Amino acid sequence: QLDICIVIFANRKYQILQIELARVGAQSMNKKTLDMLDLSNPDLDFVGLANSMGVAAYKATTANEFNLMFERAMKEPGPRLIEAILDVDVSGLG
Repeated sequence: QLDICIVIFANRKYQILQIELARVGAQSMNKKTLDMLDLSNPDLDFVGLANSMGVAAYKATTANEFNLMFERAMKEPGPRLIEAILDVDVSGLG
């Protein structure tokens, strides 16, 4: 029962691989390629998985929600998990 807070930044895809493909010149990715990088069919339920193992867990969809949940997690004993749902445009990072 460690006092630990695990944060999962969930963007529902292997976005780092999309960035790397763009960096090596893969300008147009077809549907099959994008499907292989997609992690949303089905979405992984990190909160449900944590709860099933007796770990309190929260889902944050905004920075404000994350701040509130992180503050709450720091005040409570035992393990905690926060799933931060991200929708980040990294098209300019390639």
